Order: sequence, then structure tokens, then C-alpha cells
Amino acid sequence: MWGPRSPRNVDVIMSVEKHLRLTLVLALLPLASAFAGCGDPAPPWPDPDWAKFEMGAPLPGLGEAELARWEAGYEQFIRIWKEEEGLGPAFNENSCNACHSDPTVGGTMTEKDLHATAFVHGTCDYLAEEGGGNLRRQMTDAGEAVYGSHREPRPPEAGEVGRHLPALLFGRGMMASIPEEAIFALEDPDDADGDGISGRAGRYPDGTLARFFRKAELATLHEIADKGLRRQMGITTPDNPTEHPIMGRPVPVEADPIPDPEVGPEISRALTDYMLFLAPPSTFVPPTEEGKAEVARGRRVFEEIGCAGCHTPVLFTGPNEVAALDRKPVWLWSDLLLHDMGPELADNCGRDASGHPASWRGERHLSKPLLRASGGRSDGCAAIPGDPLTLIAVLSHHRISDPECQSDPFITDRSGVSND
Repeated sequence: MWGPRSPRNVDVIMSVEKHLRLTLVLALLPLASAFAGCGDPAPPWPDPDWAKFEMGAPLPGLGEAELARWEAGYEQFIRIWKEEEGLGPAFNENSCNACHSDPTVGGTMTEKDLHATAFVHGTCDYLAEEGGGNLRRQMTDAGEAVYGSHREPRPPEAGEVGRHLPALLFGRGMMASIPEEAIFALEDPDDADGDGISGRAGRYPDGTLARFFRKAELATLHEIADKGLRRQMGITTPDNPTEHPIMGRPVPVEADPIPDPEVGPEISRALTDYMLFLAPPSTFVPPTEEGKAEVARGRRVFEEIGCAGCHTPVLFTGPNEVAALDRKPVWLWSDLLLHDMGPELADNCGRDASGHPASWRGERHLSKPLLRASGGRSDGCAAIPGDPLTLIAVLSHHRISDPECQSDPFITDRSGVSND
């Protein structure tokens, strides 16, 4: 069945100017510094129901048929694809699990995806025809023979480049089950309430809500699965039946002789079910009253310094025929809105209707317990001095104050942010 892979951890970035303040805050939060509070009524935190989850396992409470669907999806998720099955010609890895295996299946990895875009006259060009967007880092032998390269190069038209760790998939189904109205209700694009925070929902040009990934790129789990097959592994599907252009050219039969679409719809459906029923990380509940009091203090401080303004602690799923997803609290610590983080934090633009390079969707802090499980960072830098939990509460848009990390080009160019 499912099981752990080599432990690594999730990338976050800390600001020099906020390091001292956050260090003081974190001194109060030995186990729960990521757990924000807000004024809305919510279940108590730590939520004992969220202590029942097992990272990398299915949601507890699934019916027999639902569990069977999850297990079928799991098998497709760890499947290793071959060239004769449709892999390539350009691809990142040969398995979903290859990019999502740390600290267990469904997690992330240390290899960063490269996103190249062009933001021109207020519009984001994903450079799809030029081979941009997600630049694949491997090529099959046939592909290399045709294109003369072992990977996709950066398109000359690209104006921005982002380097993102693969998204953590834990709890993705609960996130997908939050009603759109709950997310739209949090919007405040012009800071009408005067709290200094503005945020807007990511939308496709036709108005469809895009809640997934750091640039609000995709709207549904099915899109994550189906476009992931094509964009990450070069495997065409009925919904995406042609290969992504490489170097601005359609893929010739010499580079990929397998007829399109290379797989049927059942593969995307299985991968969608895997994400739909995948549990979020479990919550640590302090065993002592003293520990619980520290959590409560930390939650108050997190709110007092304004973290909860963007990192809404809890949202709720709507009515759902799946009991495990029916009207459940979802401790995301995110409002799922796009926020303008300023020019210093701009990288690639996004598929959102405006898609500004400085727009980032609020990070899901439900993934931050992975830092504790992994014990450090995944960018190769030394952790900020002190307990590795220091990193848990630090928002990913902050800078590193560790000189060793400042010398790392992957950090100084704002890369290594999880595409969560």
C-alpha cells in the first residue's frame, strides 16, 4: 500500500526586516506557530479531529467504494510511465510520485519546476506555443534526436521566470470542496475595510474561480490531473489530445510516434480520485495543559501581528455526498486569494485574468507540519538558528536572513517557493 519516502521538507523564505519580530513571536509557539486565529466562530484549535489524519493516507471515514477509488488512483499516481506508453518527448519525471514523494507520497521534492512567461501590456502570456509555462527538464532519446537538446530551453520571449517546488497534494480534496461563495466572500480587492490587506479571487478570463496553486492557475482537481499528465509527463489525454509544443514547434511523429490521445479518460479520473480522497497532514495536539496553553498564546500572537489577515485559519466544505467531505472544517490557514506582494517578490505571471507577476495566492499553512516532520529546509540552506519549527510560522513571501541562504541564487531570485 502507501508508505513514506525519503524525508525532505518544504521551502519557505523569511525576510530580514521581519526576522527579529518573528523570532520573538515564535519563541511563544513551540509547536503551533503556524496556527492562526481569527474572529470568525470556529472549532477549537488544535482540532482533535485533525489529529486522526495520516499523511499520505486516504481520508478516514471513506466508504468501501470510495476507498477502492482512492486505491486505484494511488496505483496510477505511483505508476512509472515508459516511452512506449506515451511518456515524452519532453517531460519532467516519469511518475507523478517522482515529483510528489517527500516526506511521503503526495508531497513535494527538491527539484524545482521552471516557469517562463511574458507579462506584456497588463496581460500574461504563458508562451504555450513557444514551449513556455512549465519548461520540462528531460527529453526522450527520440525527442533529443529531433530537437538537439536534452531539455526545453527558456523561450527568448520570456520576461519572467519562476522556480517553484511541486505542489503538496495533501488535503487537496477538502480544499476543492470549499464552496466558491465562501472564497468570494473573503475578497477585498480595494481594501474597503481599511486593514491594509487587499485580496482577490483568482479567476479565468471567463470568471471561473481558480483556487489551486500559488498563481491561481487551475480550477479543479481534474485539471490538475489531466494537465499534469500532459505538461509534466508529455502524456496526451482526451481532454488534452495534442502534445505541448516544444521550442515553438508542434511535435513531429519522429519525436513521439504514439498515437494521440495516448491514454484514456480513466487515468485522469483515477488521479482525480486520489487527490479528492487524500488526507491532509495530521494535527499535533499537545498532551499537556501547558502545551495547549502555549498553542492558544501562539494563536493570539499570530492574529495580533496580522498574519491571520491573509491566512484565514479555517473554512468549511459544503454539503457533499461523500461523508468524509460533508461540511467539514478545513484548517488551511489561507484565504485562497491572490495578494499583490510587491515588485521584489514578482516572478512569473499567472493564468489569472490579470496574472500580475507580483500576485501570489495565500499559502496553505496546513502543509507546514511537513517542516517539523522533515526537520529543516529543502533548498540546501541551513535553517534559521533555533528549533526547525521556527520556519513553520514564517510566511513564504519573506526573505532569508541566514547569510548562507542569501548566497544561494535559488533563494535570492525568490525561487524555491512551493507551488502550493
